[in-house]
Order: sequence, then structure tokens, then C-alpha cells
Amino acid sequence: MFIPYPAQGHVTPMLHLASAFLSRGFSPVTVKNVRTHFPRDFFSIERSMENIMPSQLERFLLDEDAGVACVVVDLLASWAIRVADRCGVPVAGFWPVMLAAYRMIESIPELVRTGIVSRKGNLIYL
Repeated sequence: MFIPYPAQGHVTPMLHLASAFLSRGFSPVTVKNVRTHFPRDFFSIERSMENIMPSQLERFLLDEDAGVACVVVDLLASWAIRVADRCGVPVAGFWPVMLAAYRMIESIPELVRTGIVSRKGNLIYL
């Protein structure tokens, strides 16, 4: 089960990860964004994730017919980690920025070499 933070920059990478699992024979993969309504502002989303979604997820995880083997949780939806732990379901954390940050760090030597960025000691200036 995949639980993204409900924002496009988080849902899209989670869907890519779910697709990678599917292509390697894991089936079915469920992408869940448990909610009763769609709040529009950040604070409403946070309140929903802390106050509404945990009970819905717990009910789902405890349903034996669901057969959830593992929960992959966007780390901004950390409330789901506590719920999965309580239900005895293994959890893996996912942070969508990891690959982007890695790629940026990996590209620094090339950016310095081509003069796109300049290096002064341990600091890098754009």
C-alpha cells in the first residue's frame, strides 16, 4: 500500500514508485490517499491527516481481506507510520526529493567544471 502526501509533487513520484513495483511482479499495488473530503489549504490538509485519516487507515489495515503486506509512506504523511506500527504492518519511508537532491549533488562537479556555478572553499555559489 502506498500513502502519498496529497500534493502533486508527492503523488506523482509515489505513482512512479508503485509502477516500478508493478513492473517487477508485485500485484496488486494499491495507492491510497485516505480522506473523507478534499481540503484546499495546507492547514486543513494537516488537520485531516492527523485527525481523520489515521482511523480510516487503521480500519483498512486491520481488514484481513485487504491483505496489506507493507505500507510505503511519504514521510510528510508520517501519521501513517504510527498507524501501520500499531497494526503490525511493516513500513518503508519514501521522500520524493531524495532522487532530485541526489541528482543535484551528483551534478555539482560538472556545473563547477562548466562554470555554471563557482566554488569558493566549501561553498558553492549559483
